[in-house]
Amino acid sequence: MSLTATRLEPLLSFDETREVLRVSKATLHRLVARGEITSVKVADRRLFERQAIEAFIAAAQRRRSVAAFASVDGDVSQGIAGELGHLRGALTRVAELIEDGAVGEAYAFALAALEDSSSAS
Repeated sequence: MSLTATRLEPLLSFDETREVLRVSKATLHRLVARGEITSVKVADRRLFERQAIEAFIAAAQRRRSVAAFASVDGDVSQGIAGELGHLRGALTRVAELIEDGAVGEAYAFALAALEDSSSAS
């Protein structure tokens, strides 16, 4: 295999890229125009680096994961926020007790707060 062939191996044609992404010609043109996918124009052919396509797919998967996490039911979100508020208050109290030198009391308070937290869930 020649050096040129080795370097070009990771390049995909426009149609190959469409097949990998399973998108229409218009969609791929839009992605290129918006700079979401990089390409290089050689004569009348547009070529895409395989790594760039893989990075685009990975980014799209991350966006979907974040969107799914963000769409958690409001009740669940409120429950989590309430629990975090409770834990923040408990940690603040533990820190105050430690500052006052009441380490044993801080330990007991922390254990009780953890038990309350685990029995509430």
